[in-house]
Amino acid sequence: MRLRQKLLLTIIPIVGIAMLITGWMVIDNATRTSHVAVYRYSEGILGAYITQDLSSRADILRKNRLENVSSFVDRYQQEALAAADQLNLIWPGHLFVVDDRWNVIYCSSKEMPDRLPEAWEGIYRELKHGKQTLKGHVPGHERLSFVGRYFEPWNWAVFIVIKGDFLHERERFIWLTVAVAGILTSFLIVVSLGVSLHKLVLAPVRYLREATRQIAEEKGAVVIPVADGDEFGELSRDIEEMSRKIDQSRKDLRQAFEELKTLDEMKSILIANVSHELRTPLTSILGFSKIGMRKLEKLVCKARATGCDAQVTSLEPALRDALNAIMGQGEYMAGMVDNIIVLMSLMSEETVIEKLPLDIVSLVEKVCGSYRDKIESKGLELVVASPQNDIEVAGDSKMIRLVLGHYISNALTFTDAGSIAVSVSVEDNEAVVEVRDTGRGVPNEEIEKIFNRFYQVGDVMIEKPKGLGVGLPICRKVIHLHGGRVWAESVLGKGSTFSFSLPLVEGPE
Repeated sequence: MRLRQKLLLTIIPIVGIAMLITGWMVIDNATRTSHVAVYRYSEGILGAYITQDLSSRADILRKNRLENVSSFVDRYQQEALAAADQLNLIWPGHLFVVDDRWNVIYCSSKEMPDRLPEAWEGIYRELKHGKQTLKGHVPGHERLSFVGRYFEPWNWAVFIVIKGDFLHERERFIWLTVAVAGILTSFLIVVSLGVSLHKLVLAPVRYLREATRQIAEEKGAVVIPVADGDEFGELSRDIEEMSRKIDQSRKDLRQAFEELKTLDEMKSILIANVSHELRTPLTSILGFSKIGMRKLEKLVCKARATGCDAQVTSLEPALRDALNAIMGQGEYMAGMVDNIIVLMSLMSEETVIEKLPLDIVSLVEKVCGSYRDKIESKGLELVVASPQNDIEVAGDSKMIRLVLGHYISNALTFTDAGSIAVSVSVEDNEAVVEVRDTGRGVPNEEIEKIFNRFYQVGDVMIEKPKGLGVGLPICRKVIHLHGGRVWAESVLGKGSTFSFSLPLVEGPE
């Protein structure tokens, strides 16, 4: 979610809640004020009518001592009631007058019956017995409000009825006015806050984002157009300083990379040249060792034939052991040189594997057959488990032989007793080859490391591991070039299982 949206989703509810609370308070206060104003207005009209029309006429009768003359009293009372018709109420309501016998002697709207309804009797008694002015709701008629006053000289009760429709209409008007004002105010507040936040927050954030994008695209040191004086300004200066340091670091890294690349190329060339140069003397050493072994055999046979074998017989074991040691170490060194040459070749970007249809079952059986004598001469058992049908993969026969040979050689090197088992199976449209031994095993923390170049299991300060640590990296590179996988599982002290997979040419039948 964008920052603009987050700010709006935060601001709008806050403003909305604030406006709702404020609006409710305004509406409640305005409604109360409106009701109070209506009641006061009604009280004013009622007080003016009683003071000006009723009281003035009653005073005239009293001053002239005519309050007991019925004809005069009736005439003045009729004049007072006629004056009530001149009152103009500004809301839907009416004025009515009740005498001491609960008869309605006047009603401005003709809505009251001739006799006071039961709902008004309690109000009349309350007015008569103690309260000069009374206001409230008519019992049983909550939509009718009234203001009443008792006129003692004539025992009259004068009421002004305020219909609820008028008050509700005023409330609706207040609600509508506050709602419209609240919406407009909220809109103006949100717009104002949005403009302010855009200027104070979103614009600097956009500049900072653009600056980080330029840094990521390696466009050099950046300049951020955000003024100082606040946190964004300080952050902008920090990012500018960081971009300058990053740009300088990149330049230094490029220079160092070029130097390392040159050194790596020189190292590769040196290793390749040394390896190729070592091949010639190693070939000579192995060749002359074999010639020496044959010469020794002929010399021993000739000495025995002539009867002069005493001196030769005493020298034969030492010479034979020396020649065997020369040939063994020479073959071991030749194997390391070949591994280095193959690794350098595989690491080259121009390496291309020739993928041809190949029966992996037949290849595994042939490779295992070539190692059978070595395995059995060490007192180990070789077990080969493969299906009867052919399993065809696409690959380079020589390279896959090399991989399987490395797996079996490692198993032979690190297994002193037990067996070496080689199996072929099909799993998930892949041919899977496993070499399982009963050797010393590999610690779990080193399983992933043994496929790295020049990594060897063991402490080189105490026990010199055999080889250079390039066999398994060669296996991983070869299998990856074929589109397969390599992995290993091991239990320390019980043995290891090294596996690789190759995609099938076609799905299994």
